[in-house]
Amino acid sequence: MSLFTPDFGLLFWMALAFGIVLAVLAKWGFPVIVKAVNDRKTYIDKSLQNAHEANERLVNIKAETDMLVAQAQVEKQTILKDAVQQKQRILAEAQEQVNELTRKQMEQAKADIEEQRQQSLHQIRKETADLAIEMAKKVMQSELRDETAQRQSIENQLEGLKEG
Repeated sequence: MSLFTPDFGLLFWMALAFGIVLAVLAKWGFPVIVKAVNDRKTYIDKSLQNAHEANERLVNIKAETDMLVAQAQVEKQTILKDAVQQKQRILAEAQEQVNELTRKQMEQAKADIEEQRQQSLHQIRKETADLAIEMAKKVMQSELRDETAQRQSIENQLEGLKEG
């Protein structure tokens, strides 16, 4: 018996043992292994599909985010533009109110100045009239002491009234 040349009996028993192991494996082992491999394949396929769907959702979310950012930028620009316009309108209204108030104060000041001027003129006229009357009294008293001068003064005044 040689090591390199097998004996027929050995070959037979080896073939029979191999067939039995193969049959046992085919009956109970391979279905479990094939099922595990198929389950693993299904799990990997589902994971790949889920990853693909998640990637598509991420792309969609990124597109939506970019769109929302663009809309927010547009709204920001609109709000800033409106704020600037409102600021300018408020400043214009405030300037208009200041101008109107200044104009009214100037008119009031002019009216007050005119009133003060009129009062001053009236006061000066009154004081001038009072002084003139006082002077006329003194002049008349000195002239009326003399009876002839009194008559002459009365006659002059009557002639002035007739002419006037």
